[in-house]
Amino acid sequence: DAQKLWQEHQEFRAAFSTPDEARAIKELFPGGAQEARTLRQASQAVDQLDAAIYSGDARAQSEVVSELARSNPAAFRQLFAEAQKVFSAMGGRQNQQRDSSDSSQDLRASQLRSAEPRNDNCKMQAQRSC
Repeated sequence: DAQKLWQEHQEFRAAFSTPDEARAIKELFPGGAQEARTLRQASQAVDQLDAAIYSGDARAQSEVVSELARSNPAAFRQLFAEAQKVFSAMGGRQNQQRDSSDSSQDLRASQLRSAEPRNDNCKMQAQRSC
């Protein structure tokens, strides 16, 4: 038993330099390692969304928008309404006419892409592996 305790102590010391560090980690993650893993997955999902949104890649952006709309249509409509208000406040009315032809082209291209075969197992989610 003493040897087992010594081995556990060594493993603990390899993971945490001090007992205070272990207490701090336990305070941050009362659910333990599972809570830390869940938080890491959520953080990675947010990073993937940010990368897609800010990439400038219309297809990646379209995938994000489509997934958000499918996952919670009411929240998506509200988000879109708020985005329109912000856009209008930024003077979007002048840009809206110029961008409408671009938007129509983007919509047509998006519709064509959606007709392509796709991997339904590759959806934006916390455990995305695609």
